[in-house]
Amino acid sequence: MPVDLLPVAVVIPTRDRTAALRRTLESLAHQSAQPAEVSIVDASADESTRSLCIERIPSLQSAVLWHSADLPGAASQRNQGVRDCSQPVIGFMDDDILFEPRCFARLWRALHTEDRIGGVNAMITNQRYQSPGRISQIVFRFLDDRPKSSYAGSVLGPAVNLLPEDSEDLPEVVPVEWLNTTCALYRREALPDPPFPNHFKG
Repeated sequence: MPVDLLPVAVVIPTRDRTAALRRTLESLAHQSAQPAEVSIVDASADESTRSLCIERIPSLQSAVLWHSADLPGAASQRNQGVRDCSQPVIGFMDDDILFEPRCFARLWRALHTEDRIGGVNAMITNQRYQSPGRISQIVFRFLDDRPKSSYAGSVLGPAVNLLPEDSEDLPEVVPVEWLNTTCALYRREALPDPPFPNHFKG
């Protein structure tokens, strides 16, 4: 199967999860489009993740780069990975995701739908938006200061973020107020420097 190698550097923080990371890389290897670089920032206690990165994953065209974490923690490891990336688009992915067919190509296409889109992320299929009950609607209305037909993909108040809605009748690209780091692509210029504040620990 021909593969489109895209100018994307994906950062994956990990720690002592070699088996899960292998499944993720094998899943990425079956995508019709793949990132030019996969930067693994590793805080593991042993060498198994490094050994995996040296191996060749069949059909994975991306350059897999291993880095020992300077400071353990998802945020600091992601920041370190971004510093070492050389591509104009940065991806953040967890070390345990499995891709739906053409997921990476669809993310790339969504990011380039229009110039003002700074980032996109894939739907997490095992986590669903649930319509709020009556009491939650009252609380959300208070936090948001305006009623909405749906709070999917919203950020309410200082720290309440709701998952986007997954529905067959929605368009392929849906605006949201926040993106998760599970499987996301950003234009590099849309990210702050560093992407994650230093107060995020662990």
